[in-house]
Amino acid sequence: MENDNLKSIQSTIKQLLDQQAQNNINIQQQLLHQLYQQFEAYIMICEMLDLRHPLPPMRVWAASPDFLSLLLGIIMENKPDLVVELGSGVSTLVIAYALQKQGSGKLLSVEHEPEYLEKTTRQVNLHGLDDYVRVIHAPLTPCQVNGKQWKWYNMESIGIEENIDILVIDGPPSTVQPRSRYPAVPLLLDYFSEDVVVLLDNAARPDERAIVDEWLATYPDFNHEFLSCEKGATVLRRSSR
Repeated sequence: MENDNLKSIQSTIKQLLDQQAQNNINIQQQLLHQLYQQFEAYIMICEMLDLRHPLPPMRVWAASPDFLSLLLGIIMENKPDLVVELGSGVSTLVIAYALQKQGSGKLLSVEHEPEYLEKTTRQVNLHGLDDYVRVIHAPLTPCQVNGKQWKWYNMESIGIEENIDILVIDGPPSTVQPRSRYPAVPLLLDYFSEDVVVLLDNAARPDERAIVDEWLATYPDFNHEFLSCEKGATVLRRSSR
C-alpha cells in the first residue's frame, strides 16, 4: 500500500513538473513573439522616417514601437494640420518626423513635468525638428469636469488656436488619480475637427477601459477600435467616418 501511495505521489509530481515545463515554454514563446513584433515595428519606423539621430529608448514607461508604428500610420493616412499629444517623449520625435516627411503640420506636445519637458526639448533640438514641434509646459491644475474635481493640464498654458486633427493621449500618469486621462476628451472636444482621430495608449489597463466606456456613453457620435498593441491602444473616430 505504501509503495502504491509513493508511486501515486511520484506520478503527480511528474505531471506537475511536466505542466510547469510546458507553461514555461509557452511563456517564452509569447515573449519571443512579442519581442519580434516590437523589433519589426521599430525597423519599420526607422525605414519610414529620415532619422538624423538614434531615437530614445522605447517600451517600459515610454511608448512601445507597435504603438508608435500605429501612430505613424494614422498620421500618414490623415495628413493632419495639428496634432496634440498629452505626455511627451519618443512619440514627440516620431510625430514630428512624420510631419516633416509630409511637409506640413504642427505638433503641440504637452508636458507637466519640468524634467521631461527639458529632455524632450533637448531631443527635438538635437533632431532638428523645431519647425514642427512646440513643447509646452502645462502644470497639472484643479478643474471641474462633469461635476467632479480633476487634476489636469492647464488649458491656458496649452493655448490651442486651431482644430485638432489627431489627439494622442499618453498622460497624465495613472499615479495622479484614478482614471487620470478621462478629462482629455471632454475638455478638448470643442477643438476637435470633424475628422479627428483620438489615440489612447495603455488602453489594456482597467482604468483606460473604464475611461473609454464613459467617453462612448457620453459622446455617442464616436466609435472605437481596440488594438492589441503591447500595452493596448484605443482609436476613436466619429461614427460617420
